[in-house]
Amino acid sequence: MPRLMPRSPAKPCRALARGLALAGAALTLAAGAAQAAQEQPMNLSPQGLTEPRALEAARPAEFAGPLTLRPEATVDGAYVRLSDIFDNLPPRQDAVVAAAPRIGESVVYDADWLRRVAQQHALDWAPLGRFDQVIVVRDSDMVGRAQIIEALRPHLMERGMPDQADIKLNGTSDSIRIATAAGSKVAVDDLQYDPGRQRFTAALEVPAGSPTAQRLRVAGRVFLTTAVPVLRSTMRHGELIEPDDIDYVTLRVDQLKRDTLTDPGQLVGRTPRRFVQAGAPVTEIQVQRPRMVSKGDVVTMSYSTPFMTLTTQGRAMEHGGLGDQVRIQNLQSNTTVTAVVTDHNAVTVQHGRPAAGR
Repeated sequence: MPRLMPRSPAKPCRALARGLALAGAALTLAAGAAQAAQEQPMNLSPQGLTEPRALEAARPAEFAGPLTLRPEATVDGAYVRLSDIFDNLPPRQDAVVAAAPRIGESVVYDADWLRRVAQQHALDWAPLGRFDQVIVVRDSDMVGRAQIIEALRPHLMERGMPDQADIKLNGTSDSIRIATAAGSKVAVDDLQYDPGRQRFTAALEVPAGSPTAQRLRVAGRVFLTTAVPVLRSTMRHGELIEPDDIDYVTLRVDQLKRDTLTDPGQLVGRTPRRFVQAGAPVTEIQVQRPRMVSKGDVVTMSYSTPFMTLTTQGRAMEHGGLGDQVRIQNLQSNTTVTAVVTDHNAVTVQHGRPAAGR
């Protein structure tokens, strides 16, 4: 009968050692995975969240804060909306609440009106007091006098108005307010012009050809203008006016004084009696020829005929410049005659000129 051999005691020890080694390795792997999970950032995208949390992250914020009333609002359309009046209004609650004021005008909504509107549209808002209000303005552009005048000018010129005439509109409110970005071309219609009286009337349409155009009737006058010589810089007595000292300005004829100098030749060669301001019209009394004879000076008097020339001494009774006629008293006869200044302290008594008196 076979004999059973006893089991060696070394085999159980080796099996136990292998088991312990495998368990240690498993623990090491688990610890490494936990550490990696702690170091890796969390995935906060909606795809990395559970379904309820992803929906919450993807939903846009409806409210940026509580509803607040705007003290002023500007609208550019035909209607006033809740979003024009309130800040932080959810878009799904926006609605038309009133017609906009006329172009360029405004309207005030008081606390009672605002309360009713808020209740009608189930808004979580109420006035803080009876002084709460909002001012709504209809946005606009203005076509003013200058643009209207430039539109009228070619039509008036076709009817005989001078090119450089000055156009003035009657009244103080000849302007047109139009919707923003609507265009500002001015159309002129039914123009009536009287050249004799220099008056006109016309119908305007802005923007030209628009079905929503504003229409206005205007009237005015046409004033003739002329180029007037003026000094480029202020000049004083003793300074001689040269051609290069003269400039020109265009002025209305009806606003000029009767003695205003309109010919530059009336300025060249003269000097201001006191001073003349730059750019201002010059009158005849403001300038004079350079003084060649002063009142009280002894001057040489000459009298010439085809047959002889006589000279004598006289005393100037007034100041005079070259070419001026002045009164001279003959020192020998005490006769006073009128003579023309020809040079410094020299005058000529014209042949046949009667004496001015004694």
